[in-house]
Amino acid sequence: MADANLGAAALHWAVPLIGKPYRARARGPDAFCCWGLNQYVWRQRLGIDVPDIPDAADAFRRIARDGRYAVGRIAAVEAPAPRELDAVYMTMRKAPHHVGVWVAADGGGVLHALDGAGVVFQRRADLTAHGITIVKFMRLDIG
Repeated sequence: MADANLGAAALHWAVPLIGKPYRARARGPDAFCCWGLNQYVWRQRLGIDVPDIPDAADAFRRIARDGRYAVGRIAAVEAPAPRELDAVYMTMRKAPHHVGVWVAADGGGVLHALDGAGVVFQRRADLTAHGITIVKFMRLDIG
């Protein structure tokens, strides 16, 4: 799977993460799983430690149904349109749930970690071409 690059935004914070390897349950900085990448980015960019999700499949069902999910004092609430650092919940041919982080630079796209590809940046058209569907955009809400 080819990485889209960030074009004119070559100095964007996401660029050094592109190409890092995928590893199940990895939380960075040298390798990532999809949730670990989101956790790492939020910690680095927002100073927020978001805990692990105990049951990812259940969380995804609740997000898709209710547009909200909470772990402790941190909740994710549905956003009508993405902005920088929002979570992007997706479905894939191989996986019923997947998450990435929205990068607004250069027209916008999703930074996410894929098994077999590592960390990639893809615009919406690239996602669709690879069988990935965006389900919802979610914004962190710190209670």
